[in-house]
Amino acid sequence: MHAALRLGGAVGRRPEVFLVLAVVIVLPGLYGAFFQLKTNLEIDEDFTPLDAPSRREIAYQKSFFGANESSYPWYLATFGRPRISTNNMMNDEEFAEFQAVYDYIVQNITFTGDDGKPWTYLNICEPFCGINSILTRAMTTTPWIVNRKYPVFDILIYKANIGKFIFKRTEDEHGTLIGSQLMAFYFMHFVHSPARKAQLEELDGKVFKYIQSHNANGRNKVEIFIHGTHRVASEVMRGFEETVPRVSVGLILGLSVFALTLILAAQGFRQCGIPTLLLVFIGIMITVISILTAIGTVCLFGYKVNVIMAMTPFIAISFILNVTVLYQITDIWYRVGAEINKKTQIVVLDTLKRGKASTNPLLTSKIYRVNKAERTGYLFQQIASSFFTNLTVTVLAFGAASIVAITNFQSALLIFALIVFYTSVLQLFFFCPILALTCNCVPETVTDLHGAAHNRIRSPPLGQQVWKAIKTCFVAPYARFLRTSLGKISFVTIFCLGYVWSASYGMRHLQNEMDFKRLVPKDSPSIVAFNYMDNHIWNDFLQFVFIVNKPPNFTASSEYLPFREMVSEIEQLPSAYGPKTNMMWLIDYLFIENGTDYHTDQSKQIDMSKFKSFITEEPYSAWNDGLDYHIDENGRPVIDRMIFMVTFKGINKLSGKVKVLSECRKILKRYPQFDTASFDTDSGTVDMILALPRAMATPALAEIVLTALLSVIFMQNFVAALATTFFTATNIVGVHSFVYLFNVNIDIFDAGSFLFSALIGNFMVTQAVSEFMRQKGAKHRLQVTVERLTYHNIKILAISSVLLVPILFSNVPVHFINALVVVIAVIIGVVHSLYFVPAALNMIPASYTGDACCSEASEPDPEPEVPPNDAA
Repeated sequence: MHAALRLGGAVGRRPEVFLVLAVVIVLPGLYGAFFQLKTNLEIDEDFTPLDAPSRREIAYQKSFFGANESSYPWYLATFGRPRISTNNMMNDEEFAEFQAVYDYIVQNITFTGDDGKPWTYLNICEPFCGINSILTRAMTTTPWIVNRKYPVFDILIYKANIGKFIFKRTEDEHGTLIGSQLMAFYFMHFVHSPARKAQLEELDGKVFKYIQSHNANGRNKVEIFIHGTHRVASEVMRGFEETVPRVSVGLILGLSVFALTLILAAQGFRQCGIPTLLLVFIGIMITVISILTAIGTVCLFGYKVNVIMAMTPFIAISFILNVTVLYQITDIWYRVGAEINKKTQIVVLDTLKRGKASTNPLLTSKIYRVNKAERTGYLFQQIASSFFTNLTVTVLAFGAASIVAITNFQSALLIFALIVFYTSVLQLFFFCPILALTCNCVPETVTDLHGAAHNRIRSPPLGQQVWKAIKTCFVAPYARFLRTSLGKISFVTIFCLGYVWSASYGMRHLQNEMDFKRLVPKDSPSIVAFNYMDNHIWNDFLQFVFIVNKPPNFTASSEYLPFREMVSEIEQLPSAYGPKTNMMWLIDYLFIENGTDYHTDQSKQIDMSKFKSFITEEPYSAWNDGLDYHIDENGRPVIDRMIFMVTFKGINKLSGKVKVLSECRKILKRYPQFDTASFDTDSGTVDMILALPRAMATPALAEIVLTALLSVIFMQNFVAALATTFFTATNIVGVHSFVYLFNVNIDIFDAGSFLFSALIGNFMVTQAVSEFMRQKGAKHRLQVTVERLTYHNIKILAISSVLLVPILFSNVPVHFINALVVVIAVIIGVVHSLYFVPAALNMIPASYTGDACCSEASEPDPEPEVPPNDAA
């Protein structure tokens, strides 16, 4: 590529200018990183599309319960179980102790209130103060007047739905509840300000300490576990703190391996010196500066660093992407220098043999007087096809995908794209100028011919000897095997059956499932509470709240009957518990005032004349928190807003909630006149799960399409572009598929790792195709290609291993999974680079892999040919 040749020549002639240019380009981003950094590590609505149903559902919930738009819910649950398994939470002593704990939390644990005085939960509990009163009333009422049938206790003429409080139950032959191994009390509040958040964190922390002291007292009969927003956040932070040392060890080892490999490479080409240490430092700083600049640039445009970035091992991925290119740059640079020195020494030896001690053959040999500009130009020309394909595809694909992405994915995609962009800028305009400034060019005169001759005949370094043994024992036989018919048949079989079929199987079975247990350490007390939620709370008795913004006129059959049909459809869903567990003011109203069962009542309209007395009498006055009404000018009650609750069972994962909530939404959509929203505490999470496939597929498809378009331009060969596109696609599919073998689900916590780490394989694929195209003039094309690729991949594997293996021993599942995704991405990239790409291109006739599209090369490779067994 002549444009790359000219650009490289300019860098070589004026390296100082391009160093300044690189600094100018990154300065705004660095300013943003240090002075405008914004973070948001909450799992909030920015993970859902703007038109997600949960946004409306959550807004209706906030509006109904009097919370402002910017507020968000805070939850806390206390679970009680008997310390001795043979005991029973239904026993008076056990329940009394559990209730005493609840009362102490509500009445005695204080925090600093808005007025600076001590407050308790009772000061802020409205409108949820009575959420647990049903259980306490049912359990403390004189037993002989209570019929303890689960899930509804009959207390004289009243019914108490206690299903969401009592779990792990035992019933007698009559269905009467006689035992329970698990009970729960719940706390809820809407956080509307940073001050209230701090107050609740103080309350949460004191509750945790109180529970610890309670459990430490061996005389207590009940063991308490808590589960809540702050407690889980604290455990997540503990997990991060425990993982940081492992990340640090990996980074130190990775940087050490990078320094060692770069020094050994320079030594192998006899170009090692003090400047090599400078190159190591610059190579490391490229990753550091690129990350800071990318984050700062995104923050300057108003975006925030979010959970996707926090969970993604982006430092390791960025460093691997960086060294993948730096190894290619230094390898070509050192080879050019080695070739010049080699031919210089040949001429010197020839001069000595002929006795021409006073003659300097370099003065008359143009090829041996390559200057910095020519050398840098040649470097740029050789890396151009892969370098600019990777750069433009990544930046444009992630940039385009961010336009239509969810807010938090926009931020992550832009950061990933900018990391690659700034890394590329610094590689071209900082690292390469440093190469040009520090290189030893061929001198104008050679005064010590005998010293030059000695350099020619001295033994090669140990690293070069090891590499030569690898080439002889592995690379050469492997390349010969790929050229055989058996090798070609093996490639087709392994690729089609071993890779494509396995990848398609994994892709079909990959689960889109969120599991918050993965965020906390394996020894976290929160695991017990999470298991209670999954296996008992949701599985036994899960209530969805339905907020009706436009209730019907219950006295008009034209409005009331469609409303009944809507409720009936929801109650008949396969996961519904049954009508007796559902709650609505109308159910109690018909039973108390008319003595009829709502579900068997045949009335086409409701007589609302007794509503006023119903809504003002205990215990049904509690429904004032579940509806809004007014009395019109004719003295008739009009329901303005209301809620009803439907119970579901058999749900033990978020995927179950996704299914049920989606079914509810479909039903409600058929009755728009009531403007009803279904709500669960995980409504937002459900939409995060539903939105994830599109959020992941869009960048991947953009990468594949842009690879097809741009590789034709930069590689200038249709077959090479086709191979690059095809194997880029198989690499991306492989990264997303083979994690299934390790029981990994995809969610927002590992989405960034999937998106960013797939670039590693993409870079390797493009470099492999470009390397094969560069060797079109080599006598042993496939062998030389495999040698160069093996040389790079060994180093990449070494760095990736030491970077990521320490994290694989993390006690936090989410960090293990993210590191595992990157490891799998590197392995798949290496397999593509060393096997799939060379084997596939070797099967294509040479006439189709020349300079022009589908034609033989018209000019030879400008790089002087090196016999395969002599290449470093």
